[in-house]
Amino acid sequence: MVVANKDALDRPRRSVLSSFAVSPIAMMVSVTIDLSVAPQDKHMEQMKAAALALTNDSSSVRVICPRELPKRICAAFTMLDARQADEVDRIGRQFWQVDNYNDSSIGFSPPA
Repeated sequence: MVVANKDALDRPRRSVLSSFAVSPIAMMVSVTIDLSVAPQDKHMEQMKAAALALTNDSSSVRVICPRELPKRICAAFTMLDARQADEVDRIGRQFWQVDNYNDSSIGFSPPA
């Protein structure tokens, strides 16, 4: 057996990844809910609570009510990157508790 550098074999082994600062990658999630009534403060609070329960960064949570669609409410927030198919049911279940829920859509994109 030929050993090119015996000293290299005697040194403790280090993971290549341990030399990099690894930060979690996030994805942006948007949840749009069509309500059976015009959004009220309670709907805003329920959307925010649902988003806060899922987010990796509470400062990323935004809830809006588009003026042009009077019965719609939207939340946007970041989550740790994952397979979207694995997360969509968990996200949907978190938002089902919003009063007067009629229909919803969930979207994913890279964070800005």
